[in-house]
Amino acid sequence: MVDGRVVAGSHYRSHGELQVSPEIPPEVRVYAEQMAAVWSPSAVFVLDVAQSQGRLCVIEINGFNSSGFYASNIQDIVEAVSEVATHPKPSDPHFVA
Repeated sequence: MVDGRVVAGSHYRSHGELQVSPEIPPEVRVYAEQMAAVWSPSAVFVLDVAQSQGRLCVIEINGFNSSGFYASNIQDIVEAVSEVATHPKPSDPHFVA
């Protein structure tokens, strides 16, 4: 998550089995952005979402620098994070002058 939006992601497990894929279902992307609008620990973070019993849920929130990227598009991540790092928004509650 960068500034409340999904910039990249990766499917990494299905039914307990490792299943790495860069595909993110549209409903997961929408759900993640809705959850980030409710609360974000930082301008950049990782949000793990799962489907359980037919509904989406947040599994965990992690720091950007301590998470695996799996099949995520690294170039998209670097570009989005670099933009935040080089052009912070004073309106961002995480902005430090």
